[in-house]
Amino acid sequence: MVLPVVAMILGISLGALSLQLERLKLVSVAATVSRALARGETQEKLDFLIQGKRIEVFDLENYLCVELSADYLLPGLPGLPFPIADRECARKLGL
Repeated sequence: MVLPVVAMILGISLGALSLQLERLKLVSVAATVSRALARGETQEKLDFLIQGKRIEVFDLENYLCVELSADYLLPGLPGLPFPIADRECARKLGL
């Protein structure tokens, strides 16, 4: 009687953990892309990092900001995407 509840709680916990891991990957990619674009590299060079994600590039004074967003599907919840997004900025002039 308790086993189904324990399995459900375990499934929800593992799903939330995998969602946070995907968000951490998105943060890392957004930071890498913003630094590369601020250095003057072209977006075509970075397409392999951005695969399957939506990108928006903002120009804010001395900063170049990149916002990446994606929809993440949990294995146990088909058809219910969780949107994740992150914005990272890098100075155009270097350090």
